[in-house]
Amino acid sequence: MTTAISYRGDDIFSQLPPQGDEATHPVACLIWGADLRGLGPGRYIRHALHDQASAAFSAIRTQAVLRHLIIAYRCAPQLGNRLRHTAYNESRRLHAAFELERARDVDVIMIDVTELDDNNLAHHRFTELAGKRAGVAGYAAISWSDIQHQPIQTAVKQDVV
Repeated sequence: MTTAISYRGDDIFSQLPPQGDEATHPVACLIWGADLRGLGPGRYIRHALHDQASAAFSAIRTQAVLRHLIIAYRCAPQLGNRLRHTAYNESRRLHAAFELERARDVDVIMIDVTELDDNNLAHHRFTELAGKRAGVAGYAAISWSDIQHQPIQTAVKQDVV
């Protein structure tokens, strides 16, 4: 069986390879794009990230075999560090909601891809994670620089907010 990856939300990844048919290959890893550029600092961007996380949660309720949810967001470069704590809290919130609703693990990883410069490498990192069982990560908030030279599962083990 092919491990299906689905890209939804805002189109922040250009020129990625086409994905398989979700009807024949259930989604194991959902990548939710969130474009937060152009939003003001402070509570507006935090609320926008919360709304995007909630939308991703709602969108995947029908995905029975989902193991990993990645919310990849872009923001103004100067806001990345301030938004990381919010991203961590959102990943923890969604992870707990999945456990309550499904009674099983779904990894929730928030990734700041503001500095992303290689979509093919990003797709490779997502594919690596999609082939892993759930529970590898739990929940985390990392940045593109954290996974540029190592797999996502290695970076989330080092994640400390």
